[in-house]
Amino acid sequence: MNVDVKILKKEVIYQKEGVDKRATNYFIRVNDLLIPIEVKYFPNDKFGGRDPAYQGRVSALSIVAQRLPSKEELAKMNPEKIACPKCGKFMRVDDKDGNEYYLECDDCNIGGNFFSNTGETYFTDAYGDPID
Repeated sequence: MNVDVKILKKEVIYQKEGVDKRATNYFIRVNDLLIPIEVKYFPNDKFGGRDPAYQGRVSALSIVAQRLPSKEELAKMNPEKIACPKCGKFMRVDDKDGNEYYLECDDCNIGGNFFSNTGETYFTDAYGDPID
């Protein structure tokens, strides 16, 4: 079974004491399932109750996480307008299974998968090897 795992982030604005604050929510996407991640704060008595490693953990996640598209952006995405990474022509939607569309380029023999719930697209060559 092929398992695809990605780390995603979503910038949000919330109010605290009447003031707008910014936060970043993190998720792990395993195939089509989004799992929220909470970065744990570990108070340390040696540092006056602070967690000096907290910001490093958050920064590491932020560096590797990709932005999670908004619902509006996902709704605008059209699998019929995805270009082949080799020739640039629009790929044909070969099949659909739930949120996953199977794409084909008839000219280049390139395949692809488009996930409508996340907006992510993956391409493979004729042998099934991933194309970056």
